[in-house]
Amino acid sequence: MLKGRQRDFDSETATGVLLLAELVQFGVGAPIASQIVSEPHSRTAKWLLITKLQPSADKVTFHTVHCDADAEVIDGLNSLRGLAAKRKEPRPIVFMLVDLEAMAEKMRAAQDAWERSKENSTA
Repeated sequence: MLKGRQRDFDSETATGVLLLAELVQFGVGAPIASQIVSEPHSRTAKWLLITKLQPSADKVTFHTVHCDADAEVIDGLNSLRGLAAKRKEPRPIVFMLVDLEAMAEKMRAAQDAWERSKENSTA
């Protein structure tokens, strides 16, 4: 039996929780994933582009770019490469691209299904 307080989340918060879970499952540490999710554009952009820069002082650093359109992804790649060059760090060669739009749609569908099941159980 499950115990605990029932929580009601709005869809933006629920999408953030899903993004956090997906990032952790992909290998991003929970503290970094939490930082990424808390970024202002993390749930309003269409795409999230992430790269890991070389560790400095034994600390792994992730940098992100939020893109509102498909065409902006290339600009985002170039922006992250430029950041590494500015810091005189090796050019990043691995990037993670997250489809935030699809993730939000997945969460909306889950919420709609939950609402329907809730209505059916009270009928």
